[in-house]
Amino acid sequence: MDAFNDLLSAAEHDLRRRNRRRRILWTGKLRIGDNLIDCQVRNISLGGVLIKTRVPLAVDTLVYFESDHHSPLQGRIAWHANRLAGITFDSAAPTVARILGPAASSLGLSLNDPS
Repeated sequence: MDAFNDLLSAAEHDLRRRNRRRRILWTGKLRIGDNLIDCQVRNISLGGVLIKTRVPLAVDTLVYFESDHHSPLQGRIAWHANRLAGITFDSAAPTVARILGPAASSLGLSLNDPS
């Protein structure tokens, strides 16, 4: 029963999100100052990304998230734990959608459907 409650709780949390998340497996890079750090992108939304990296990252650090799928996106480290980190984009969802371009469309990241 606890597993069911945990699953339900996670589903309710997802419903409260502002932007639809899509699971992906992209390679990417974080530019922090003059440093370029490799990362693996686990999910993406018009609000941010979940990445996996080998380097510890400090919360609130300014980063530029880069991949082969879009132009760089400016954001900040929202949290970091166990090699995973959440990045919140600094730009509003319409700007992020424009920067992601065809990648946003192919992933179904629509401004009209936040769920």
